[in-house]
Amino acid sequence: MDGVRSITRPRGLAKPDHLQYREGSGGTVEIWDIVVWSERRQGIGRSMVEELFTACRSVGVRRVYAIARAENRIAGEFYEAMGFRSVPLFDFYGVRDEHGRSTVDAIMYVRDLEKL
Repeated sequence: MDGVRSITRPRGLAKPDHLQYREGSGGTVEIWDIVVWSERRQGIGRSMVEELFTACRSVGVRRVYAIARAENRIAGEFYEAMGFRSVPLFDFYGVRDEHGRSTVDAIMYVRDLEKL
């Protein structure tokens, strides 16, 4: 994963909680992965995303986005709670319906950042 950077939260575990991201084109950053190994719903993921927002604003990044499988409701609820808007993606993962038609198989979550 060339160009991927991380924000980590070491918590005395074998693997630290982390958020991985990479710079996109046109002043964007893509959240590549968020993993919370410790207890969930404690604000760890939120704090890492907020840290990413602050870092992005400081260097002029205007948009942060992430892509998740459409059926990943936990990711959807998390990103929407963080102020991301959802954009359905057709045939992103190549999933087709029973008639071979493209389906919404992924959701892009987009957050436009305001200036500091």
